[in-house]
Amino acid sequence: AYSYKVFLLPMVGSHRSKEALSVEFVHYDPDDPEQMEMYGKVAAFVKEKHVPVVHPGKLKPGGVKDRVAPALAPKEFNIGTHTSCWRYYKVRPPSRSKEPAKCDTKYCQYDEVHKDYVYTKEWVVFLIKELSDDTKYDQVVGKRTEIMALASVGEE
Repeated sequence: AYSYKVFLLPMVGSHRSKEALSVEFVHYDPDDPEQMEMYGKVAAFVKEKHVPVVHPGKLKPGGVKDRVAPALAPKEFNIGTHTSCWRYYKVRPPSRSKEPAKCDTKYCQYDEVHKDYVYTKEWVVFLIKELSDDTKYDQVVGKRTEIMALASVGEE
């Protein structure tokens, strides 16, 4: 009922490494229930190799939006709203800051390699809690509207 293929390779060198595995091939009689029961359970040991992951559990702005938006529905929460939030709560410096790493690390961290920011799950929880309050939502989103209005006046 099962097929298992193994390729045997000779050991190269004179000493075994930690990764070497000993395998014993056993002939058994499938008609002998005692022997079948003895070999019915086979243990295999797997040595997992843990590779460090950069920013485990952190989110990019789109990930924050995907988690916050459903919790706040029917209120709008998009990338622009998220930008308003990090500006309003000052969790990170403005774009093109000379000190991009000056973040509130409870909520945001700067990724020097990719030159962008990642956000924490605490940030998501904080936003959902804060913006669930209609007054606070209007205050944060209103701040965004003011910033956009000032930006457009400066462009004229």
